[in-house]
Amino acid sequence: MCKRLSGKAAQNADLFELYSCLDLSTALKETTISE
Repeated sequence: MCKRLSGKAAQNADLFELYSCLDLSTALKETTISE
């Protein structure tokens, strides 16, 4: 599911655009593990 964020989320599109097609839970976990 690739969704375009709107409203306040649009301001963070730079980051969310990368994860829009990914599972945010997985993305956040991998980010935490990477750090």
